[in-house]
Amino acid sequence: MIIKTIILSLIICASIFAKAGSTFTGSRAMGMGNANRANADDASATYLNPACLDLFQEHMQLSVNLSFFGNPALSDLASFSVNQGKKLGDLKKIDHSLYEDMRPFDLKWLGVGINPNVAFMARTFDLTWGASYYWHTPLRLMLESGVLVPKFFVGAQMDQVLTASVAKRFGRRLSLGASLKFTDRYAIPDRPLTLSELLEFTPKFSSKEEAIDALDPLLEHTTGPGLDVGAVFHFGSLKLATTLQDFPSYMGGELLRPRLSLASAYKILPLMETKLVEDATVTMDIADIMRYGNFLTKLNLGAELRIKNLDLRAGVHQGYITAGTTLNFFIFHFDYLHFTEEIGDYPGFMPASVHFIQLGADIRF
Repeated sequence: MIIKTIILSLIICASIFAKAGSTFTGSRAMGMGNANRANADDASATYLNPACLDLFQEHMQLSVNLSFFGNPALSDLASFSVNQGKKLGDLKKIDHSLYEDMRPFDLKWLGVGINPNVAFMARTFDLTWGASYYWHTPLRLMLESGVLVPKFFVGAQMDQVLTASVAKRFGRRLSLGASLKFTDRYAIPDRPLTLSELLEFTPKFSSKEEAIDALDPLLEHTTGPGLDVGAVFHFGSLKLATTLQDFPSYMGGELLRPRLSLASAYKILPLMETKLVEDATVTMDIADIMRYGNFLTKLNLGAELRIKNLDLRAGVHQGYITAGTTLNFFIFHFDYLHFTEEIGDYPGFMPASVHFIQLGADIRF
């Protein structure tokens, strides 16, 4: 019963924070291993690299999307709830079989969330500009078998972000862009809960009102403006890019650390000359170069193949394989991707995987 309450708590939290979210890079970039800073010719340019707005080929476009995501290990947690849930309510019933059933998700972050987002882009005169608004609701839980009794870790960071971006081409080789953003952040820092604390905490989630009261002491609420700048260098089928995000940015009156990234994208022209393939691109990003951590946690590789109404994507993100696809029909599209990121300092330390689906529409004027 307690695990069922935990799952319900995650869902209730997601609905509570449906007006907030955590930074994300879009289903297309995530399917390509988060390596799309030199190739983002869609709405994701407003938060990946504003200079890529110059790659936008339409006159005007409105994009509306609704995304859902969840951790693959949630099915193991549901099975654990059926088989072992009652034992967690009584310490005397905890036995070896409980720890065996915990093994598939022991020390792994489990999360669910929703992510609505909307963006508008337009090309007028010599400028391309855009605006986007998104919120992302990742809530996560981790179970640790512990020494005597299981421990539980909970945490979340939810950012509601509004951006306004502009880009301009200078000659044949250079595009520059800038993006102003405002972030409204709610965060619950990762914290451990003992079993007794969890037993006391979870009954408070019987209704949304009680859940808000229970979460309020844990919440840290901050807001602040920020600026991202970027550049794209054009060399025929090869593009090189750089971005400097949070330069500067303030959250709660504190100056955030700037994030410098380098990227490249290469169009495979022989494939694009065939009637079947509309676009074929391979990409590479080195994200947040100055961040502490193993180099492999910064290196992202990606590839995208567009075949009429079907897009196929694959990549390597921080040492983990990613994959995604998009099915296009009229103005509508359906996206799926599997994505893994490393929360720790090096690959394999603490991976977090999600299945991600998205329904959306792109309205062109």
